[in-house]
Amino acid sequence: MKRPAWSFKEVRDTNAPLAVVAPRLKDARALKTWHPRLAGAPLEIVQDSDVRLMLRYVWSPVPGLIEEGELEATGQGDRTLLAHRARFKGWLVLPLMGWWRLRSHRMWERFVEAL
Repeated sequence: MKRPAWSFKEVRDTNAPLAVVAPRLKDARALKTWHPRLAGAPLEIVQDSDVRLMLRYVWSPVPGLIEEGELEATGQGDRTLLAHRARFKGWLVLPLMGWWRLRSHRMWERFVEAL
């Protein structure tokens, strides 16, 4: 029997330039202030350029569950596009997916407010 999986994507944009967004996004200590669910996730820098920053993480927030995700900031002129993609795998997905969705609600808005 296959393990249940659930994924979601949240995309927003901000008028903050990528030069301001990137250092804040890379700051693992500040992560808990705008995305409390990912407070313990190890972030790996996949791409860091003048126009794009991509961070990836794979972690197990609770035994028997795996979360794989990406945080991405892409500069688009004077704006920055922010995207978070996550995929959850394991039997605990079924009872927890609603809670995760609530914890991720307004994630990017909290990030922009903290800039």
